[in-house]
Amino acid sequence: MKAGSPAFEEQRAALEVVVAAIKQAGYKPGKDVFIALDPASSEFYDAASKKYVFKKSDGSKHTAAQMIEFYRDLCRSTRLFPLKMVWRRAIGTAGIDDR
Repeated sequence: MKAGSPAFEEQRAALEVVVAAIKQAGYKPGKDVFIALDPASSEFYDAASKKYVFKKSDGSKHTAAQMIEFYRDLCRSTRLFPLKMVWRRAIGTAGIDDR
């Protein structure tokens, strides 16, 4: 991740361990096993600064663009799927607002 945040790198490393375990078990990530993530971004969004603050890790602050790039990169590198997309596919309502 271009942002270079230690928190970003810790999260990526954790997901890479999960991917390695899936492979070691003889499965293919993104084919046999899917990883979904619901980051609850609203929980660490700071409205005053308009940034996402990693209060529980390194305290770093990130713009919406940085967060989008981070999740995009995770999806590419770990076969991660956004949870809402998985949920919509599972219940057959892709494109319908599930709020």
